[in-house]
Amino acid sequence: MTRVDHEALLRSRAPVQKSRGLIGWLSGEYVAPAAPIPPGTLAPPAAEVRREMLRLELAALEAEAQARRAELVSELADAGLIQPGDPDAPEFEDIEPDASSEPKAPADT
Repeated sequence: MTRVDHEALLRSRAPVQKSRGLIGWLSGEYVAPAAPIPPGTLAPPAAEVRREMLRLELAALEAEAQARRAELVSELADAGLIQPGDPDAPEFEDIEPDASSEPKAPADT
Protein backbone atom coordinates (compact mmCIF):
# COMPACT_ATOMS: atom_id res chain seq x y z
CA MET A 1 0.00 0.00 0.00
CA THR A 2 1.67 3.19 -1.18
CA ARG A 3 -1.28 5.57 -1.01
CA VAL A 4 -3.35 6.95 1.84
CA ASP A 5 -7.03 6.26 1.51
CA HIS A 6 -8.50 9.66 2.41
CA GLU A 7 -12.09 8.46 2.22
CA ALA A 8 -11.38 5.69 4.73
CA LEU A 9 -9.80 8.18 7.10
CA LEU A 10 -12.79 10.50 6.86
CA ARG A 11 -15.23 7.63 7.45
CA SER A 12 -13.31 6.41 10.49
CA ARG A 13 -13.30 9.80 12.23
CA ALA A 14 -15.99 10.49 14.75
CA PRO A 15 -18.26 13.37 13.80
CA VAL A 16 -17.10 16.63 15.32
CA GLN A 17 -19.51 17.87 17.93
CA LYS A 18 -20.41 21.52 17.51
CA SER A 19 -19.22 23.72 20.30
CA ARG A 20 -21.83 24.74 22.79
CA GLY A 21 -22.04 27.27 25.50
CA LEU A 22 -20.54 30.70 25.28
CA ILE A 23 -18.07 29.93 22.49
CA GLY A 24 -20.78 28.32 20.38
CA TRP A 25 -23.11 31.23 21.02
CA LEU A 26 -20.45 33.77 20.07
CA SER A 27 -19.55 31.89 16.91
CA GLY A 28 -23.19 31.62 15.87
CA GLU A 29 -23.33 27.84 16.07
CA TYR A 30 -25.55 27.69 19.14
CA VAL A 31 -29.21 27.05 18.44
CA ALA A 32 -31.50 27.49 21.41
CA PRO A 33 -34.26 24.92 21.74
CA ALA A 34 -37.65 26.34 20.83
CA ALA A 35 -39.90 26.56 23.86
CA PRO A 36 -43.65 26.37 23.35
CA ILE A 37 -45.46 29.66 23.80
CA PRO A 38 -47.93 29.48 26.67
CA PRO A 39 -51.52 30.32 25.70
CA GLY A 40 -52.58 33.88 26.39
CA THR A 41 -49.08 35.30 26.05
CA LEU A 42 -49.93 37.32 22.97
CA ALA A 43 -53.42 38.30 24.12
CA PRO A 44 -54.24 42.03 24.17
CA PRO A 45 -54.00 43.71 27.57
CA ALA A 46 -57.01 44.14 29.81
CA ALA A 47 -59.19 47.25 29.60
CA GLU A 48 -57.70 48.71 32.80
CA VAL A 49 -54.19 48.33 31.39
CA ARG A 50 -55.15 49.94 28.08
CA ARG A 51 -56.79 52.83 29.96
CA GLU A 52 -53.61 53.35 32.02
CA MET A 53 -51.47 53.22 28.87
CA LEU A 54 -53.63 55.94 27.28
CA ARG A 55 -53.46 58.04 30.45
CA LEU A 56 -49.66 57.82 30.51
CA GLU A 57 -49.47 58.67 26.81
CA LEU A 58 -51.66 61.73 27.37
CA ALA A 59 -49.52 62.83 30.33
CA ALA A 60 -46.37 62.48 28.20
CA LEU A 61 -47.91 64.55 25.39
CA GLU A 62 -48.96 67.23 27.87
CA ALA A 63 -45.45 67.35 29.37
CA GLU A 64 -43.97 67.63 25.88
CA ALA A 65 -46.32 70.52 25.03
CA GLN A 66 -45.36 72.32 28.25
CA ALA A 67 -41.66 71.84 27.51
CA ARG A 68 -42.07 73.21 23.99
CA ARG A 69 -43.96 76.20 25.33
CA ALA A 70 -41.25 76.87 27.92
CA GLU A 71 -38.62 76.64 25.18
CA LEU A 72 -40.55 79.15 23.07
CA VAL A 73 -40.93 81.58 26.00
CA SER A 74 -37.19 81.27 26.69
CA GLU A 75 -36.32 81.94 23.04
CA LEU A 76 -38.64 84.95 22.94
CA ALA A 77 -37.10 86.31 26.14
CA ASP A 78 -33.57 85.78 24.75
CA ALA A 79 -34.55 87.61 21.55
CA GLY A 80 -35.88 90.52 23.63
CA LEU A 81 -39.42 90.18 22.32
CA ILE A 82 -40.87 89.66 25.80
CA GLN A 83 -39.68 90.50 29.29
CA PRO A 84 -39.48 87.69 31.89
CA GLY A 85 -41.69 89.63 34.34
CA ASP A 86 -44.14 90.76 31.66
CA PRO A 87 -47.73 89.95 32.72
CA ASP A 88 -48.63 89.24 29.07
CA ALA A 89 -45.86 86.67 28.74
CA PRO A 90 -47.18 83.12 28.53
CA GLU A 91 -46.49 81.00 31.59
CA PHE A 92 -46.82 77.33 32.46
CA GLU A 93 -49.89 78.03 34.57
CA ASP A 94 -51.72 79.30 31.46
CA ILE A 95 -51.89 75.75 30.13
CA GLU A 96 -55.15 74.12 31.07
CA PRO A 97 -55.87 70.50 30.18
CA ASP A 98 -58.57 70.37 27.56
CA ALA A 99 -61.52 68.18 28.57
CA SER A 100 -61.88 66.98 24.97
CA SER A 101 -58.32 65.63 25.04
CA GLU A 102 -59.15 63.06 27.73
CA PRO A 103 -58.68 59.55 26.35
CA LYS A 104 -61.77 57.49 26.01
CA ALA A 105 -61.70 53.95 27.33
CA PRO A 106 -61.35 51.46 24.47
CA ALA A 107 -64.37 49.37 23.73
CA ASP A 108 -64.10 45.83 25.02
CA THR A 109 -64.03 43.33 22.21
